[in-house]
Amino acid sequence: MKTYARVVVIGGGIAGCSTLYHLTEQGWHDVVLVERDELTSGSTWHAAAQVTQFGTNQTMVALKKHSINLYRQLAADEEFPIDYHITGGMRLAHTQDQVDTYKYFIGMAKGMNVDFEYIDAHEAGRRHPLMKTDGLLGAWWDPLDGDIDPAQLTFFAGAPRPKGRGRGIPLQPGGGHHPQG
Repeated sequence: MKTYARVVVIGGGIAGCSTLYHLTEQGWHDVVLVERDELTSGSTWHAAAQVTQFGTNQTMVALKKHSINLYRQLAADEEFPIDYHITGGMRLAHTQDQVDTYKYFIGMAKGMNVDFEYIDAHEAGRRHPLMKTDGLLGAWWDPLDGDIDPAQLTFFAGAPRPKGRGRGIPLQPGGGHHPQG
């Protein structure tokens, strides 16, 4: 067993596995993931798995845009498809301050080629017919809002990478290490 790695990622949830995935995709070698139990055994297994581009600054919007583009590629992968459903989603505006804030964020996102739109209350009700629109001024609409299976995504991201670039090592009770991949 190896006793040295250039990078040790601690935690086999979505954050740790995503870090492992992105490092190996960038060509990093000697990357190891350490998990105390099983992948997704922490908080990832019960995550709501909402996927959205909504964000209040360019960094968050860019990260979410990157994730959505990746999820779309993974969902189309015939070898190991991920359950990713695009449904569209909205944030409701009941005050003029919310309307102004949403329009500001929509403008910021457009500069990053993210297609949000502001819709009026009537259109929000048309897109979500079970919603009452009394007192609603409008909504911030994200056409790529959706959901993903967090366990599938984590197991894909934590899988051994081609050419041995990264691998997961679960920690066993008593400190034993058992390499995988």
